[in-house]
This record gives sequence, C-alpha cells and structure tokens, in this order.
Amino acid sequence: MNRRTLFKLLGTLLALGTLPHRPARSPLRFHVAGARFHGPVREVRQVWLRPTQFRGEKAIAVHAESGEQIGWVPQALVAPVAATRATEARVVGFAPDGLPWRWYQVEVS
Repeated sequence: MNRRTLFKLLGTLLALGTLPHRPARSPLRFHVAGARFHGPVREVRQVWLRPTQFRGEKAIAVHAESGEQIGWVPQALVAPVAATRATEARVVGFAPDGLPWRWYQVEVS
C-alpha cells in the first residue's frame, strides 16, 4: 500500500465518522382521547389506528381488536403518529377504574 492510497483511506474513514448520527426512534406513548364516549373494552392488547377526519380536521381513530372504536389519538399527536405510518399499536396500560381519559395507554413503535 502506498502513501497516496493510505491517505485516501484515512480521509474516507474520517469523513464517514463525521456523518450525522440518526438517533434511534423512541416509541410514542399516549393515552387514548375520548374513551369515555365509547365505554371501556376489556382485554385489549392491540389496537388498530385508522386515519379519518373529525369535524373537518385530520384525526386517527383507535379501534380495539374486535373492531369497536375506543377513542382517538390526541390531536397534538396526530401528525407524529401519522408520520410513523403505523396501522397498529399495542396497549401498555389499562386502568378501567381510573379517569376515563387515562383508561388506555398506547404505544406506537
């Protein structure tokens, strides 16, 4: 290996080391909004996310495995959840005896 090849190789390695690092995406967690209007559904482990419109604005409905709607993705999180293009999420917390807006905690990965 001659000196020129060595410097090219070192330059390439240094350039690759300075590329911006993309941090791992952390999963989005949220409580399902509007659950009190749909009533609690027990034994929910997975939910389906269905893009729709509500009162003329983009929204994402949250449906139980049985197909019954249990609520909505909070309005402030519609854009980040839509950006993940997720169609399903898992329920990481269920507290039917608590406040209705905290019945379901959902994680989108």
